[in-house]
Amino acid sequence: MKYLLVLLTSSLSATKVTLQGRLAKRMHSVADGAFFNALIFLVAALLFSPSLLAASKLTWTYAAIYAVCNVVFQTVYAGALSRGNVSLAVMFANFGMLVPTAVSFAVWGDNPSLLRIIGIALIMVAFIFTLKQGGEHKKGYFPLVIVAMLANGCGLTIQKIYATHSGEPSLLSFVAASYMLSAILSASVCFVLSKTSASRVDWRLGSRQILCCVGAGAALALFLGVNMYAGKVVDGSFHYPTHSLCTMLLAILSSIVIFREKISVRQGIACGIGVTAILLMNFYRHRI
Repeated sequence: MKYLLVLLTSSLSATKVTLQGRLAKRMHSVADGAFFNALIFLVAALLFSPSLLAASKLTWTYAAIYAVCNVVFQTVYAGALSRGNVSLAVMFANFGMLVPTAVSFAVWGDNPSLLRIIGIALIMVAFIFTLKQGGEHKKGYFPLVIVAMLANGCGLTIQKIYATHSGEPSLLSFVAASYMLSAILSASVCFVLSKTSASRVDWRLGSRQILCCVGAGAALALFLGVNMYAGKVVDGSFHYPTHSLCTMLLAILSSIVIFREKISVRQGIACGIGVTAILLMNFYRHRI
């Protein structure tokens, strides 16, 4: 069951990333990114909008905290991508999984076996092997990628806390509320940035951009719902690292199948290390 959930969340996440990659061709500034994020979040909220009727004050509180983490991550991440090595920024964003993983060990009593810890370390090594040579980093690049990593990790942790400890019966009400608030916050960020001369927004939308927004929003909404359910039934120290790894592996696979790219030696090594890590993480009976 846990493998199916990890595969499903990774597939939905990879689908969202692929569609956002197509939208990136129209993104010339952080304000453009905020504009498209607002549309994607709105689609995600509308998909489960009937569940908003069941949202309690506690759900709206958790949703507000998650929305702040979500929008901070998306905005800062977009800023990092425009200031330096893209693959390094992607790696740091994926390292956000270390936050809920550490909390799972410290708070939720996940089994800190030696093999599982080695597996997590190997996943980090696999991400390092996907790095590509980049140019110089502009001022502020590394603070941005660190903030993006922490914001992503905190968002994942909020999801797990709500799913396992809030006592609320409906996960979908959280999905709808969090993305409705995320859409409002992203639209606000877009409005503020659009007032600066360096961040003009192209408000025009073609049919392809609309379809990409709808597809990415639907994938995002489904992902969050499934991901939160997985947070209830799968150990966090297994789920979050393997989800990040499988999303990376699926992204490499899609680049080969869809975009006809050839796999590099470093990507092949990363895939081999990743598969080894998943196998090791399944043998976790003996605690350290």
